[in-house]
This record gives sequence, C-alpha cells and structure tokens, in this order.
Amino acid sequence: MGFNAVGVTFPNDLDEWGLLERAALPLDSVEIYHHDFGYTTIFRAAFYTILLAFAERLVARPGQAVEWYTAMHTALDKLRAKMADDAAAAQ
Repeated sequence: MGFNAVGVTFPNDLDEWGLLERAALPLDSVEIYHHDFGYTTIFRAAFYTILLAFAERLVARPGQAVEWYTAMHTALDKLRAKMADDAAAAQ
C-alpha cells in the first residue's frame, strides 16, 4: 500500500465509504493535502487560479519537445474553459 504525500480531493471524489469516514466537502471547494502541512480546504475557483498560474509559468520554460507544448496549451485551454463554465454557473 502506498502513501500519498500530496493530493487534491474534489467533492465528487468521495464515495459512500469515504463519506462514512469524513464530512462531505462543499461543492464549491477542494481539499488539498500535503504530508507536512496536513489538510486545507479552499474554494475551487482559487484552486483553478493557482493551477492556471503555475501551468502558465511551466509552459513558458524553454527546451521541451513540441508535443509537450501542444499538450500543455491544450490542457490550459481546457482549464480556462472549465473556469469560465464554473464562473457562469455561479452567477
């Protein structure tokens, strides 16, 4: 059995068994775990903003294969679309 040093849990990640062990997460939040810092819950919009900022910096790094840049830009486009969908749903 492995040990997860870090992780992100979304509300839909919790199944019936998981919900017996712990409280449900608010639908607009995610839970972040780090082995040194424990658990913290943040708004999903904040998580996506942090993830987008990190990914944009990562894609700016030179020296990667062309396929890597294509995949990263595709992932960034999907993340931006998800953020826009979530923002529209919140209104």
